[in-house]
Amino acid sequence: MSAAGDLLRVEDLEHVADALASGRVRGVDLASLQRVLPAPEAAALASLLAEAGAIGASREQLAWTLRLLARERRAKRAARDDIELVWTGPEEGATASRDTQVVVRDLFERAERTLLIASYLSTDQETVFAPLARRMDAVPSLQVRMCVNIKPPRGAETSEQAIEGFARSFRDAWPGDRRPEIFYDPRTTRRTPGQRPSMHAKCVIADGLRVFITSANFTEAAQVRNIEAGVSLTDASLASALTRQFENLIAASQLLPLRLGSRVTPARRDLPP
Repeated sequence: MSAAGDLLRVEDLEHVADALASGRVRGVDLASLQRVLPAPEAAALASLLAEAGAIGASREQLAWTLRLLARERRAKRAARDDIELVWTGPEEGATASRDTQVVVRDLFERAERTLLIASYLSTDQETVFAPLARRMDAVPSLQVRMCVNIKPPRGAETSEQAIEGFARSFRDAWPGDRRPEIFYDPRTTRRTPGQRPSMHAKCVIADGLRVFITSANFTEAAQVRNIEAGVSLTDASLASALTRQFENLIAASQLLPLRLGSRVTPARRDLPP
């Protein structure tokens, strides 16, 4: 569509379609359109429909074309309106945004079928993941996958020990009965020279429809104190494409499942008599 056509509102298109259908306007030349539109919009629409008028399209066909274009623009406008700025940190001025922690909790608490989460994780799982743990326990059919970062081994620690240590800390800190499936990139745990990759993506995909992409890790600091920015939107196509990126890595064993094992129950300490 031409830049001139960007001047036209949905309401302009629908107004001209009605005028054409009723016979109040009989053509799409500039003089005819100026009867029902201001000059700039009339000129934009005349330019847009010049080819249709040149091939002798009927008023009914022109009206149908304009209504189709109006529906398309209305759908795009609705999609834009559904995109929300998500923010953590101080705010100045009147910028409209939603709080990161609120958006994450809402995604967790409303998920019905699937959740896919990618991020660094906090050792303080109660702060961030308690709403998700409660949802998983309340909805047994909810399938949750997490793609997480495991830090490289330190000192004399082996890669296997780093992986086992992460699994143990996650398993014992998880604040619910059901635990999610965990996947990790094995490259992050190898003792290799040079720069080491990390799971740096931060996103949530809920029910193959709702998408949240953010700079914020799933830590208390990122959710509450840092300055973080992200976007939340409802888009099945984007949700599907983003989910496939991770699922393809899992299928190709580029991301490996983390075996969590059984939770450790602390030994009982009897009170003194």
